[in-house]
Amino acid sequence: MRHPVRTRMPWWVLLGTVLSLAACGLWRGEFEGRVVRVLRGDTLKVQKENGRIVRVVLAGVDSPEKGQPYEKQARKFTMSKAEGQRVVVKMQGRNRYGHILGVVILPGGRNLNRMLVEEGLAWAVPDYDEDPKLRELEARARRFRKGLWRGENPVPPWEFLRRKSWRDHD
Repeated sequence: MRHPVRTRMPWWVLLGTVLSLAACGLWRGEFEGRVVRVLRGDTLKVQKENGRIVRVVLAGVDSPEKGQPYEKQARKFTMSKAEGQRVVVKMQGRNRYGHILGVVILPGGRNLNRMLVEEGLAWAVPDYDEDPKLRELEARARRFRKGLWRGENPVPPWEFLRRKSWRDHD
């Protein structure tokens, strides 16, 4: 009877597998870094400890788009809380553009994702089940008419972009 030949997996195959899983968002983890720029209320550039700068989109929240009411207030709020700060990013995967989706924890343990929704400066993304507290915070902000909920019918960013794209193709 012949015994099967045992071979060891080359290190580069293992490394490639790990990197592929990370790129696909199938591998979660966390990292520390410094917020070097706020692009939007829900989008930051974070410099990791190795010097690499990555784009982080806050998971489960969507702040107003450029041209929407409260877009500037959401960006200013995020800048005031996060810019220049050392943060922990808990990765939740990647979006369709390859950017990291994450929960950003500020110094002192505050959750930036929740803070934006609590202040009425972002929507809780429908069907995002990782943090049910986001929906509670949105309902409370609506009830107390905080931030964007002061308006009559605030249009969620995903609808705003869909309407805008239709208008742009007339």
